[in-house]
Amino acid sequence: MSITQKTVDQIQIMSVGPGVAKLVKAILFLKKTDQHAYNKIIKYLTAIFVVSDTGSYNETDTLRGIWMTEGGIIVDGSYQYLSSLLLHEAHHIAQHRAGRPYTGAKAEKSAYKLQRRFLKRINYLEAVEWLDNMYGQKWWQHQDRAYYSQDINRKYSGVKKLMMQSLQSESKE
Repeated sequence: MSITQKTVDQIQIMSVGPGVAKLVKAILFLKKTDQHAYNKIIKYLTAIFVVSDTGSYNETDTLRGIWMTEGGIIVDGSYQYLSSLLLHEAHHIAQHRAGRPYTGAKAEKSAYKLQRRFLKRINYLEAVEWLDNMYGQKWWQHQDRAYYSQDINRKYSGVKKLMMQSLQSESKE
């Protein structure tokens, strides 16, 4: 299994699938368009793991600041949308570190509002409409179920372990 790696500022991107270039572009887009949002992702996000070519499941390790995602999100999303999603996930990490709830309806509402404001600010109204629709469907309820998270972690345990080892060895250098 081949893992592509790239570091953008302090964020380590690792992928077994597509999207490293698009994620780099998303991070640099934040840096160019919204310094406050960029500072937030740099402060809270240490790594991004793209663990497959397809699929739309994603979760955040709020203790380590790692966003793990299946590759379909990267392939299907524009770099502007991915910028907003990185901000959303960094917000969950910030919630956790501040001792506030970082899962469930209240946490998602706060992260959704932040993501939505960013998308409106960059005038990406199609993404705002899509995000509003997804929020109305309460996307987090499916992913918050512990058994689903355990299934996903079991499915990707090998690649996640390789990526964690790589991340740890790079931090020692």
